[in-house]
Amino acid sequence: MIAAPTPAPTTVPEPLRTAVQDVLTRTPKRPKPAEPATEDPRAIAERTKLTAAVVLDVLAGNRSPGDAASALGLSVARYYVIEQQAIDGLIAGCGPRQRGRQPDPGKEIARITAENQRLTQALLRQQALVRTSQRSLGVALPAKATPATAGPPGRGKGKRQPKVRALRAVKRLNTTTSTTPTAPATTTSDHGGG
Repeated sequence: MIAAPTPAPTTVPEPLRTAVQDVLTRTPKRPKPAEPATEDPRAIAERTKLTAAVVLDVLAGNRSPGDAASALGLSVARYYVIEQQAIDGLIAGCGPRQRGRQPDPGKEIARITAENQRLTQALLRQQALVRTSQRSLGVALPAKATPATAGPPGRGKGKRQPKVRALRAVKRLNTTTSTTPTAPATTTSDHGGG
C-alpha cells in the first residue's frame, strides 16, 4: 500500500497567525447594562430626560431615527422600541385617571381562594347533614355505580384492541387503487394550433 504524499505546510506569518487566533478564540463582549440600584438616581433622571428630548425631536421631525439612535448610543431597532414605549406612556398619561383605590390582582386571587375554601367546607357540611338525615329517617342510600354496569346496557366492556392508523390507511389506499381503473397513457400535444 502506497501512502499519499502529505502536502507541505504553508507558512503563515506570525502576526497574521496570532491575529487570526485572537479573532477565533475571542468571545464578543457586550457591555453589561448598569443596574438601576447601583447607578446614581440623578444620572438616571438625566438620561431619561435626554431620551425623552431626543424622542420628541424625532417626532417633531428635527432628527432622523438613525441620528437619534446614534445620539443615544443605541441601535436603530432599540430606538424604535424606546420610541414606542414613549408613545404608549404619552397616551396613558393623557387618559383620565381613576379615582380611589385600584384593584390589586394578588388580593383578588387571595379573596377568591378563601371564598372557594369557604364554599367547599359548606358543601361538605351540607353533604354530611344529608347523609345523617337519610340514616335517621331510614332512607336507603343510592347505590354507587360500578364500572361494569356504568356503560350502556347489554354491552360489556371488553379489552381494547390496538388499532394502528397507518395500517388502516395503507389498507384503504390499497383498496382504492385496486378498484379504480387505470387510464391508458395518452400523449399530450400543444393545443395552440401549430
